[in-house]
Amino acid sequence: MKDNNVNSRELIVTMLMSINGGDEYSHILIRNVLDKYDYLDNKEKAFIKNVTEGSIERRIELDYIIDSFSKTPAKKMKPFIRELMRMSVYQLIFLDKVPSSAIINEAVKLAKKKGFVGLSGFVNGVLRSVDRGYKEVKYPPVGTKEYRMIKYSMPEWIIDEFDSYLGADKSDRVFEAFLTKRPVVIRVSESLSDKEAEELIKAIGETGVSILPNKYSKRAYTLTGSGGVTRLPGFDEGKFTIQDISSQICVMAAGIKKGDSIMDVCAAPGGKSVYAAELTGKDGVVIARDLTSYKTSLINESVMRMGLKNVTVEEWDATDIDESKIEKADVVIADLPCMGFGVMGRKRDIKYNVNKPQMDEVVKLQRSILDVVSKYVKKGGTLIYSTCSISASENTGNAEYIENNLGFKPSDITPYLNEGLIEDVKKAGAETELKNGRLQILPGFYDSDGFFVSRFIKKS
Repeated sequence: MKDNNVNSRELIVTMLMSINGGDEYSHILIRNVLDKYDYLDNKEKAFIKNVTEGSIERRIELDYIIDSFSKTPAKKMKPFIRELMRMSVYQLIFLDKVPSSAIINEAVKLAKKKGFVGLSGFVNGVLRSVDRGYKEVKYPPVGTKEYRMIKYSMPEWIIDEFDSYLGADKSDRVFEAFLTKRPVVIRVSESLSDKEAEELIKAIGETGVSILPNKYSKRAYTLTGSGGVTRLPGFDEGKFTIQDISSQICVMAAGIKKGDSIMDVCAAPGGKSVYAAELTGKDGVVIARDLTSYKTSLINESVMRMGLKNVTVEEWDATDIDESKIEKADVVIADLPCMGFGVMGRKRDIKYNVNKPQMDEVVKLQRSILDVVSKYVKKGGTLIYSTCSISASENTGNAEYIENNLGFKPSDITPYLNEGLIEDVKKAGAETELKNGRLQILPGFYDSDGFFVSRFIKKS
């Protein structure tokens, strides 16, 4: 039964408590809650999504501002009050369409409703002080690590990691990009003719969605104002899929030919497997594997919706050798589990939930998988190693490991990429890197999430 009396702010605080308490992943919980309350109008759902995501990604800065006006530090507040304050301060500073008086009054009412009558005066007083004085808050000197930690709401150790890999100037550009809203990218199925693709794009545009060609991939389009993408014409019929451009580039770099045998070893949710299956065609085959039944169900869902018959989905631990598949694949796609630093602009809680020892363990896992899956590539075949991360150890370190230990040589990626992407590679000064079979895609330098892709050919 629908609850037509949903209190959006109460819903946001409840989500923030689950996410910041480590019980839920932000992108999954937000999606599930919006699906549950799908009957709310688009404006209300956009408000819930915006405020929840913003309160998470700017958490360090919000706490710094709160602590500038409150005698009780944010970290010592009761969990509900802490999240209520973060949500309200985010609105006061970063939303300009809601009057300050309404934000503060709603916060006070919500505190009372949840049994914090004795703290309602505290909530009212601190929020009014923030509203009057947040523009005068003194930050550490610009350019210092302390300033960057607050301004970008980024833990110190991640700043150190990025600086060691990219340098401070590049890191800041990436951090700034993480705080910029990311558009949705779709990829039109290769099964559609050019005329059918044009008709689909026209039909989507007629719904009021802004849809523009993405210069990085021939059949990629960037959407804004899309609301529910899965409700757009053509989605249920498998005419297009939601796939970020970085994921598409990973498949493009493989240079897949008609009739190729392909193995995607960590394939969920299935976007790369689907794209690869479309490229290899009816005479080729894709084996799409992942670790759990839940992950394989996601792959199956994508494969079935796109109407593909040349994909076999299997539950398999990538660290376990499959003797029957040794040197059977023309292409192996190894887009491996990683720290996820490249997608912090979408999965906003990642930065608070990871640490340096975890990175060391992730690199060990990546290499243990590479040791196994590299054996599936035929002599002269192609290995694609990629991550959605931005770190030396996960990316260039593992690329060197493949070259030095697993019997592969780097292969120039340039011939397989769109001219629009190559132009941005040149602007970023990464041409040599590309010719050496590697590409680190950085938000702020490319119109994409962060991603690393490398291409190798197995020595004969």
